[in-house]
Order: sequence, then structure tokens, then C-alpha cells
Amino acid sequence: MNDTARFAIRFSSGIAASIGLRKAPNPFGFKGSGEIAIAADSLELRCGAQARTVAMTSIQNVRWLGDLLLFDCDGERIGVHTASREQAAQIAELLPRGMSTVFARRLSELDEFGKRLDQLSPATHVTSALVGLNLLVFALMLLAGAGLFDVNGNVHVAFGSNFGPLTIGGQWWRLLTSTFIHFGLLHVAFNMWALWSTGRVAERLYGSSHFVLLYLASGMFGSLASIAWNPQVNSAGASGAIFGVFGGILAFVTRPRMHVPLSVMTEQRDSTLFFAGYSLLYGIIQPGIDNAAHVGGLVSGYLLGLILTRPLDVATRRTMGPWRWLIAAAAAVIIGVAAAARIR
Repeated sequence: MNDTARFAIRFSSGIAASIGLRKAPNPFGFKGSGEIAIAADSLELRCGAQARTVAMTSIQNVRWLGDLLLFDCDGERIGVHTASREQAAQIAELLPRGMSTVFARRLSELDEFGKRLDQLSPATHVTSALVGLNLLVFALMLLAGAGLFDVNGNVHVAFGSNFGPLTIGGQWWRLLTSTFIHFGLLHVAFNMWALWSTGRVAERLYGSSHFVLLYLASGMFGSLASIAWNPQVNSAGASGAIFGVFGGILAFVTRPRMHVPLSVMTEQRDSTLFFAGYSLLYGIIQPGIDNAAHVGGLVSGYLLGLILTRPLDVATRRTMGPWRWLIAAAAAVIIGVAAAARIR
């Protein structure tokens, strides 16, 4: 084909193609690396010896998110990963600009939703600070001999891990400090990736002050659940707090009158449920994973989220006052005291 633009792409398959924060629908069943060739009147998707050609006139609803390029063709949604965000935008410029009525309405809703978020929560400084604090503590612990892969549990206890006998013995501050302590590089890397991915969403939905309360309270409840399940445990990590963030997002997008577009609500709900479900299942299969903290964080995050949710409207948020903070804080104290009394 003359005057054909060709780009290297990658196809997703299985669960990765249908679930997650960045969906890549693959109706053709292609797997792995491939190529997209764009001519004046047709588009060809190729993967190894397999190829599918579609007419340009059948393509509509073109959009891109990061390196992910999406478009509709003859009633099917197609998604491919490109080499970069810039390349996805370049390919999108070569495709038709036509939109269906439903898609145009959805874009309008998303644009309005984005403007409201930008007006209410233009930045996510708390999430950045939490990630930075966790990494700083991890670096200090490495200097103290905690170990990058082969961990030294005594160092973790000295820094404030949730060691059941000490926590129950009166050092209740460990319920909080343990949420900033991690067992090795893989532990901190996975948790910080999850926090960065979900925390920015939750912070913009709730606002920074409400997000801080949601995160810290969920982390402490996760720690309580951990020692309630196993009073001899030496646990640590941000996973309880992160599961609380999962729960908070679920509470926000499923609660009526939050003015979240259906497309955003469905995508965030599905991706949150997937990641939470996968992590819980992995915790069941893999020994040494503290699933009690995960469940405690998830449940407390959802319940606190129901209290702390506020519509994405400037005027409404200004008139609601601090009473939600007080109710959530009071609930956290009451539940925490009751749980501590039961453990002892």
C-alpha cells in the first residue's frame, strides 16, 4: 500500500483486555506484538500471520488514554497499546473524527466531570506526600539494617511494626506507625504503586482533608483487624490503608447523587473490585500475606467513605461544614476502642 502509515502496537488478551483501569478490548483474539497500518481508505491490524482489515468509513469514536488507543468499528470496540502517549495521539489524528450520539454525550459528561474535579481538587499533594513518607521510612530502615530482600524483623519492631504482644500490651501507636513500614523492596514497591494509582483518584473525589482521614483511619482499622485475627502477628505495610482507599472509591461511585457519570462509575467500580479481589485471592493462596488487614481496611474504608462522601459541587461542599469529619472521627474512635477492649 502506498502512503501507508505503519506503527508497532501491542494487543491485550484475557482478563487484561476486559478488566482494569485501562481497558484494551480485543475482539479479534490477537495476542502480543503487532502492527497497525493506516491507508487513505482502510486500516489493517496485523499480529503475526493474522490480519484484519476494516474500512475507514466504519471507524468512529476514536480516543486515546496514555498509550492506549481506542476506537469503534462496526459495533465492536477495539483497543491497542502503542509505543507512547504521543504515538497514540499521532495515530488518532490519522483516523476519522466521527462520533455517535451516545459517545458525544458521554464525552460531554466526562468533560464536565473533569472540570468539576479540576475546580475542587486540582492537585493530589497528600498522595504524593504519603508515597514520599513511606519511601523515606523504608530508606531509613535500610540504613538501620532492615534488609532489602532478606528482612530483619527486629528492626521492623524497633521502628514500630504492629507486633501483637507489644501493641496489645499498651503500645497502641503501632497501629498507625506500622502502616508506614514495609518488609523488603517488593512489598514497598507494590504498595506504593497501588497507592499512587488509586490514591490520586480518591484524593480528588474526596478532597485532601477527607482523604487523609480515610487513609489513616483505614490503615489503623486494618492493623486492628490483623492483631484481632492473630494476636502474635508482626505485621506492617500500607496495604490496609490502601484497601481503605479501594473501599472509599467504591463508596463514592456507588452512592446516589454524587454526580459521577455512569461510564466513570462503572469503570472505577469494576477496576477497584478487580484489584481488591485479586489481592485478597492472592493473599489466600500465598502464605505470609496479611489478609485480615486487607479486609479490615476495605470494610472500614467503605463505611467511612459513606460518611465522608460529598457531591462534586463547590457550593454544596462549602455549606456542609466539618460535621462529617466529627462523625467519622467519632465512629473511628468508638470502633477502635471497642476492638481494642475485645482484643485485650
